[in-house]
Amino acid sequence: MVLPEREPASRGFLLSAADITQRRARPLDNPFMTLGGLVSGTLQLLWPARCAACDRGVDDQTIFCGQCAPSLSPLLNACPGCALPRRDAAHGARCVVCRRVPFPFRDAAAGYEYGAALADAVVRMKHGQRWMARRLGPLLVTALMELVTMTR
Repeated sequence: MVLPEREPASRGFLLSAADITQRRARPLDNPFMTLGGLVSGTLQLLWPARCAACDRGVDDQTIFCGQCAPSLSPLLNACPGCALPRRDAAHGARCVVCRRVPFPFRDAAAGYEYGAALADAVVRMKHGQRWMARRLGPLLVTALMELVTMTR
């Protein structure tokens, strides 16, 4: 009868001080082994990410589902006074309404046209689902970064 070789103490439950130091120094291979990763994974399992507009399941980093995302329209040619979309090609000039009736503010800006999926998400946020602001925030950040780079 052949007895199996006994493993050294560093491979079993007894660890040497050098083994402990070495394990602490190396990064974790599995992101779920950290407390934040474990909590995040548990929350995703219990409350999976949903589309901001229609409540379909989406990836955690995705804001809108495949059916709602095409309805987002970046606002490219807007009046700098009221931020409404314009049809004419006068980039940077104010629209007829802004020239006729001055607003109590200097400028206005918007990243996307208000409508379809974005309107549904904003209405949901305004009427009780405040956590939706965290999901919609990245859309605003992108638009603000473009605005800041244009004004410099």
